[in-house]
Amino acid sequence: MESLVGLMRKMRKADIKSVELYTKTYEGFSIGLSRLRLEDLNYDHCAYHSANIEKWSGEIHRSEFAIFVPYYNLLQETIKHAAFASQIV
Repeated sequence: MESLVGLMRKMRKADIKSVELYTKTYEGFSIGLSRLRLEDLNYDHCAYHSANIEKWSGEIHRSEFAIFVPYYNLLQETIKHAAFASQIV
């Protein structure tokens, strides 16, 4: 969640308060996602998260953090699309 909200805020990772604010309501989270522009993302941050995703991809599904899998998948898709957008830009 910190990584996904961090990308939404144009940071590498968000702090706990930011995550709480973005995830407090569905509307707040969806507004944050709708404002996310792939061409404005920091691609170094995306590369950092991509490396971490490779490291944790098998373990998150089998751990106590499995409840976060939809957000993990959203982060993964965002990074994939950002890599594509970086090529276009």
